[in-house]
Amino acid sequence: MKILLTAFTSLTLCYGFSQNSLTGKVTYVADQSPAIRAMVYIPDLKRGTSTNQDGVYAIDHLPKGLFLVEIKFVGYSNFIQAIKIDGITQLNVALDQAVTELNEVVITGASHSSELRNNPLPIATMNFNNLTENTATNLIDNISKKAGISQITSGPAISKPVIRGLGYNRIISLYDGIRQEGQQWGDEHGIEIDEYSVDRVEIIKGAGSLMYGSDGLGGVLNFMTPNPVADGTVIGKWISNYQTNNGLIGNSLVTGGNLKGFYWLARVSRKDAM
Repeated sequence: MKILLTAFTSLTLCYGFSQNSLTGKVTYVADQSPAIRAMVYIPDLKRGTSTNQDGVYAIDHLPKGLFLVEIKFVGYSNFIQAIKIDGITQLNVALDQAVTELNEVVITGASHSSELRNNPLPIATMNFNNLTENTATNLIDNISKKAGISQITSGPAISKPVIRGLGYNRIISLYDGIRQEGQQWGDEHGIEIDEYSVDRVEIIKGAGSLMYGSDGLGGVLNFMTPNPVADGTVIGKWISNYQTNNGLIGNSLVTGGNLKGFYWLARVSRKDAM
């Protein structure tokens, strides 16, 4: 009997001073009425909220500094601006309708191969539902079901990605923007990522991947974790799966929360197989 054990624990703590916050009101340019449920997000801090019935929002317990703030609402132009947060910072925004004018639309038939040749940057995506619906022994085995993607594997535990025949140090793997270098070398070096922690995968194939560096000649795998929870929220989730072919049993327990500027996300995973 062989036992495969993988464990992954991540803990992110973010604590800022209570006197630093971003507040304001989001309205419409046309009639100055409040924009209800508009999204306010700070990508660098992974903090966000939405406006209430009066169009007012507040993000508390922020660190000092210059951060990019995004405010968006469906059908209106996005507001993106760098804001210096120091103390109670107020940002009021009026959103204007997004107007797109198109010339006449001509619809013609084209083969699938022609469309691929005309697309300079083909990107394949897999969300959490796609990843959980597929039967696979590990994360790379899961995404290898996409066209143009295969794997080099020495067993159910370790798989290395291959994109259009290129692998190893010809593929860049990113995990929340952090490069994963371990999988680039020997056959026994797999992706050092907990498959249960991945919420979305973006797969970039073709020469367009070279924008990430010369070692992305084959392609880029971008693994992304879930967005942080809203302020004043605590969540918990348990994921379990079983496979009959090798008696694999996998379990993953995650908890996260955001309470008064104290943000955490912790996960523990384990897989056993015959």
